[in-house]
Amino acid sequence: MTTTYGYIRISPKINDIDSRIEAFSKCNDSIQLITETKIRGGVPLADRPAFSELDKKLKQGDQLIVWWIDELGKEFATCVNNVKSLIDRGITIKTIVQDLEFKLNDQITDALVKMMQGFSESEKHRRLFAAELGRRSLRGDKDNWKAKFRGRQRDEGKHQEIAQALFEGKTLQTVAEETGASMSTVKRVKAKIKDNDELGHLRGRGRVHGGRGRAGHESTDNGERRFGRHRGIGRGHPDNQETKND
Repeated sequence: MTTTYGYIRISPKINDIDSRIEAFSKCNDSIQLITETKIRGGVPLADRPAFSELDKKLKQGDQLIVWWIDELGKEFATCVNNVKSLIDRGITIKTIVQDLEFKLNDQITDALVKMMQGFSESEKHRRLFAAELGRRSLRGDKDNWKAKFRGRQRDEGKHQEIAQALFEGKTLQTVAEETGASMSTVKRVKAKIKDNDELGHLRGRGRVHGGRGRAGHESTDNGERRFGRHRGIGRGHPDNQETKND
């Protein structure tokens, strides 16, 4: 048995909502009208509560009446995909405006869908062209271009916090967790300060706490470190000299 459903999204921008609802009633005496409220037109159908419930009820042979086809998607690409998905399930779509009909295995429907796909491609190219014109305009104004595309600004305070933690001998993972920075940020900071680490204080792969680390150093009871040959200390560094009396 065929069931006819009407779907309408009620928006404050629609001034004649009552007349629209009346138009739905005139389409079919037994129409089941589903109203969607507090939902913007750009919200995907799957994220609309009322339509999601309606979609569960729709079955092959049913009719879905909408005010205009853009009720199924504001952009042509989205609209086309939703229309094709519904008619492939055997659901007939009708619009009140222009009295269009989309149904499975229908030549007129195929022509309408192809036309909509053409509009979709045109819409895409128009957006890309407009974006390119905007970029060209910005390139002519170097200051404005830099302001628009300078990227994320460096957080100097955060970088100092990361550097301090690194000099304290903490691992990259620990520094990232304590500072809330990404691992890539921590590595970038370490790379930048490594050249200035003349005393070799940056952590290698040793452990932070007591015991002998893999980097060849150990911690004493009072927390001081005795260094052997360490990645961060050159062979000529005073801390790395072995005396003949040892």
